[in-house]
Amino acid sequence: MKALTVTDTELRIFARHVPVRCHQVALDAGCGSGNFSRQLHRFGYDVIALDFAHSALEAARRTPLPGVTYLHHDLDQGDPPGLQYRGIDLVVCRLVLPLLRDPVRWVRRVRDRWLRPGGRMYLVIPVGEHADQFGRMTEQQISALCDGWAKSVRYDLRSTSACLVLRAPRPRWRAGRAKLRHPERLTAGSPMTTRRTSSPPVPRGARPAMPVGP
Repeated sequence: MKALTVTDTELRIFARHVPVRCHQVALDAGCGSGNFSRQLHRFGYDVIALDFAHSALEAARRTPLPGVTYLHHDLDQGDPPGLQYRGIDLVVCRLVLPLLRDPVRWVRRVRDRWLRPGGRMYLVIPVGEHADQFGRMTEQQISALCDGWAKSVRYDLRSTSACLVLRAPRPRWRAGRAKLRHPERLTAGSPMTTRRTSSPPVPRGARPAMPVGP
């Protein structure tokens, strides 16, 4: 499938719907050559970027950045090795979701196992008219992805792609009972933790602007 160019318009709308705090952890699932991974870094995230294609990862690594880690992983094969339970603030998946064996199941796994409570998922999905269109999903299939999330926002990117911003539920506290402790987030010693030392609007505390690049 032809890659979707990262445009200023997409980044501006993304920043409007996805609140960012510096040093949060983002995971780019199906990162390709790393275009969006580098933008996440510019927004202030520590980035874990996954892809199944070795050639794509080789291309991405030609533009190394501190705080961006590229790893080989097949999204249909469960959790990436070393991923800490509910330790991710944001999961991005652009164009890849319709290619997975069971997109709905994978999205629920991200919600229940990858994202911290209140974390976000950002999806860009090519829209098709029929369920058997390769690399596309119907409006009904896209709507099913929103079940079980605390909040969902849908908007269209151009006329052929739908964007979803999904927010994971937070624990509900009950009066008279001790508060539950949230699972630990990724720490500096974790195998998948990263460190790091014109353009569309960027959140407060973000890094200086850098070009989108190829």
